[in-house]
Amino acid sequence: VKGSTEFTGDHMTAGHDIFWDKPGFLKKHGMIPPPSKTYDVVVIGGGIAGLTSSYLHRNMNTLLLDGNPQMGGNSRAERYQNLSMSQGAAYINLPEKGDPLDNFLGEIGVNSLFRKESTEEFSIGLKGRIKRDFWNQGEDFRRVHAKFVEIYEKECPDLPIYPNGKDRALLNRMDKLTFEQWAKANLGEVHPLINEFFHQYCWSSFGGGPDELSAAQVVGFIASDINGVQALPGGNSIIADAIYRKLKNSRTTLLNNSFAVNVKNVGGSSEVTYFEDQKRLVTVRARKVILAAPKQVSKYLIQDLNKDQHEAMKAISYRAYLVVNILLDRKVTSPGYDVFAMQGSVPVSAKKEMDARGFCDVIFADWANYDRSNQSALTLYVPQPYEGANQFLFSPFTYEKHKARIMNNLGPWLNEMGLSQNNVIGMRMSRYGHALPLARQGMIVSGQLEKAHQTIDDTIFFAHSDNWANPCFESAFYSACSIS
Repeated sequence: VKGSTEFTGDHMTAGHDIFWDKPGFLKKHGMIPPPSKTYDVVVIGGGIAGLTSSYLHRNMNTLLLDGNPQMGGNSRAERYQNLSMSQGAAYINLPEKGDPLDNFLGEIGVNSLFRKESTEEFSIGLKGRIKRDFWNQGEDFRRVHAKFVEIYEKECPDLPIYPNGKDRALLNRMDKLTFEQWAKANLGEVHPLINEFFHQYCWSSFGGGPDELSAAQVVGFIASDINGVQALPGGNSIIADAIYRKLKNSRTTLLNNSFAVNVKNVGGSSEVTYFEDQKRLVTVRARKVILAAPKQVSKYLIQDLNKDQHEAMKAISYRAYLVVNILLDRKVTSPGYDVFAMQGSVPVSAKKEMDARGFCDVIFADWANYDRSNQSALTLYVPQPYEGANQFLFSPFTYEKHKARIMNNLGPWLNEMGLSQNNVIGMRMSRYGHALPLARQGMIVSGQLEKAHQTIDDTIFFAHSDNWANPCFESAFYSACSIS
């Protein structure tokens, strides 16, 4: 199998010298300079939450900072000839007609580009063999499906939570349970394939298992997905690119390769110091600062951060992820979009099972483009659903280890398409050390998440999917909307 053995995705040590030894970093680069410019708004972090926050403030004098060479966070893609392949976030749910997200997607010009997948089209791959219409495989499947449809229509709480919102009591009640506990109480015994699907879904979507994740979080995800999903060629990168293009034609200043270093509240405004183009320290003043970076980064940036808020940020865990693109030497017809890789057995140990399975689900990269590209590729999602997995991604053996596991498990999938490993002409791996905030049971009802993202002096705000440890596009988007 050809392909670069260099990872794309996160630069695994980027920013560490700033976050882990800020005094040493500042001393090395000349200490914090005085403010040289004033902005209405400074947004820190160029993922979906940061891009959306900047878009909502595009008519103001706004500065958007991102430490990476390319904005978009994990909403990114790569191309081969005319085929776009997601390197991260892959799809979104179907918004209600006329709601803020629906209107936003129309404004940035992507609404008409989506391909939609209904619940009837949802398929799995059982040892590589495609089983279509998963939720119609038998009476137990239809019963569980009907329950989630009922939840979606009648009692599916939304995140993020708005103060004193109607959903809070329901969320608190469900957040006291793990998804595993909720499923036993509300679904009873289910077909083993459904149970296996729940494990795979939790790993893929949350980076955690049913025994540790909040029922409030998982039930909301599954119910929304059962209502239908929609995707773009190259996944959510198309949305990030569309927002970026809009910002290029606005009052927004966009700076890549420029890590924020320090945020200081000076009473009624803030001073933001950043490392411009990784060359020199610059300080600017802003009336409003929006931290659209993960809390694990924000806790290092804010000077004199309240101890309780720092501890609340510290309590949020993150899980690692790999996304692998497999390029094929011929066209294949996509049987569906996101197809879960099932083995016919319920997982016991997350680490052992994930290692043995090689990957969790398979996206057929050209499905969203109606198979109109010249090439075909499979995008494999390889969550690391256990604590400390990110340290293993540093290993020099990581690439070859995962390559071997993937190729060992890919055979049945290739056979189903009439192919073999000889038809694989390239492999690309994207590595993310802290991809998903862990939606751990009890985080909502404890109030920890609200404490972590509480506004500071009506000057420093927080917009990120980890505001509610809810790792999806919609949560990032609405966290930005809640500020504006």
